Amino acid sequence: MRRLPGALALCVVTMIVVPPAGCTVRSDEFLCEDAVAKLLSCCGSSAPAQIDCNYVEGCGYTSYPRISEASARCIIGASCTDVVDGACGQGCP
Repeated sequence: MRRLPGALALCVVTMIVVPPAGCTVRSDEFLCEDAVAKLLSCCGSSAPAQIDCNYVEGCGYTSYPRISEASARCIIGASCTDVVDGACGQGCP
C-alpha cells in the first residue's frame, strides 16, 4: 500500500478539520437556535413563529439573531413554567 506524501496528507487533514470560510455557525446563532427549540418544546403550537436566528452582514447593514445571547441563555436555563410566563423577555404568546 502506498502512503501519501506528507504535504498531501496534511492538506487532506486540513480540508477535513477546518471548515471553509463562511460555513461556520456563530455562537449567538447557535444559542438562538437552542432557545427557539426550548420555546417550541415549552410553548407547543403557541410558540412564536419565524424567529430569525441568522447573522447577516451585507453592504451597509448587519442583522443579528432576534434572540440575544443573554436572553437565549436565560431561556435555555429556565423551566418551562418560567418560559411560558415570559421570565426571559421572550415567552409564549
